[in-house]
Amino acid sequence: MVNFIWNIVCSWEPAVYSAIAACFSVAASVMVYLFNRRQYKKKFKSDLYNTVTQLAGFVNYIRFLYRYHKIYTTSQVEEIIGQIQNINKNLLNSTESFYFNDQFDLKTIIKINSFFERYIGWRAFKIIDLTEIFLETGNLCNLQKKALEALTVIRDEYGKSDKKIKKILDSSLRNMEEISRTCDEDEKKLRYIGSNLCYIFSISEIQNNLKNFGNEEVIKWEEVKKCIIVKCYKIFLSGDMKDKNYNEAIQFLFDCQIIDWGYKDEKKDDEKDDGKKSIIFSTIDNKNMEWEIIKPFFQSIIGKLMLDRMDSNH
Repeated sequence: MVNFIWNIVCSWEPAVYSAIAACFSVAASVMVYLFNRRQYKKKFKSDLYNTVTQLAGFVNYIRFLYRYHKIYTTSQVEEIIGQIQNINKNLLNSTESFYFNDQFDLKTIIKINSFFERYIGWRAFKIIDLTEIFLETGNLCNLQKKALEALTVIRDEYGKSDKKIKKILDSSLRNMEEISRTCDEDEKKLRYIGSNLCYIFSISEIQNNLKNFGNEEVIKWEEVKKCIIVKCYKIFLSGDMKDKNYNEAIQFLFDCQIIDWGYKDEKKDDEKDDGKKSIIFSTIDNKNMEWEIIKPFFQSIIGKLMLDRMDSNH
């Protein structure tokens, strides 16, 4: 039987052998193609899951850093400020290949690249003055927004066909739109208060005014600055911008941006000119605010610091 089959095979024309070889070649090519396709699909999903997990983890890490406390004491606020000053800026490895799988759709690629462009820039920023704590926290808000934009695109593009994507996001990040909206509002308030404090502290007349209110033998200017910054950061964290005594000042500092200042002549026609003029600020929205309205808010902070210092010395 074997010989019979062998004789038949040997009697085939060379063209038959070529045809058979071609069939095997095609079959092998199809098998390789199917294998590679499975591998590409497997790698695509793995890269997508890794990207979602890393970006969601980044957002959660930042939010847990400063946003999930319910009660903020002064010492807690100082601790949070210290953590943000010393935050690990290597949380994500921007060279990981899974972030940049070329099989991702174009929208996803653009959003991921946009996040890492901002992330790399943020890594280069170092706080050199405590007033920059507001700028740094604003940077963190912006990074969260960028990460959430990428995650939203991934959810919309792949979440319906891949339940694991939805499961990952549901378990780690709920209400992404609400988180993004909060970050946007926080970033704006942080930009205003940080810029305004820098501007106010740079005016030598105001510095002298605040120094004279306090006792430089008891507290130094840098301590005055720090206690004002900590108090304003505490207001930001609590989200409570209302204060019956200083409501107008607080609302102005957090909702407007100072771009210029000058003097308001308070002398009336029937008064003698004593040479005193009140400082007035102007904002990017063409609003004006007198320093005399903001000053009591700062003085209340300095007064409390002095009382605490004197109590600790007795």
